[in-house]
Amino acid sequence: MKTLLLIFGALFLFSISIYSQQISKEKEPLNNSFGIGIGVPYGIIGGNIDLNIISNINGSFGLGTTYFSGASYNVGLKLFFTNALQVFRPRAFIFYGINSVDKYERTDDNNSYSGLSFGLGSQFLWHKTKWGFDFDVVYIATSTKGKIDPKNSIKISVGFRRGF
Repeated sequence: MKTLLLIFGALFLFSISIYSQQISKEKEPLNNSFGIGIGVPYGIIGGNIDLNIISNINGSFGLGTTYFSGASYNVGLKLFFTNALQVFRPRAFIFYGINSVDKYERTDDNNSYSGLSFGLGSQFLWHKTKWGFDFDVVYIATSTKGKIDPKNSIKISVGFRRGF
């Protein structure tokens, strides 16, 4: 029990120091954005919103459709390796949500599956206009479908983005 209290106390003190550093820094532009696109971050085909949590970490929420088997979603975190002032912002991310779909010819029995997805990519956002795009390579790590075929475990995601 004491160990647990020490861990929570250390995390609390650490979070206070990070928060105070953020307050004392010069005000950086907000790191929030929304977009439309195709791929896991966009709920397969749909929209996505990124909301800044701390310095270079965004919470990301995607809502869309699989086209073949109905509505889909994805929720995750994006870790940016550069600050919000850069045009080219490489990143790593993790998402949970719909990440694969079975489409059967001549039948309406199509299924979607959820699981963990990891990836690397980049956001290109011209800050004078606040418009840009995303490009990501996504690895499907787990799925409720069961075993993942290695040939189908790597996906591409692209989207058009607006910062705010």
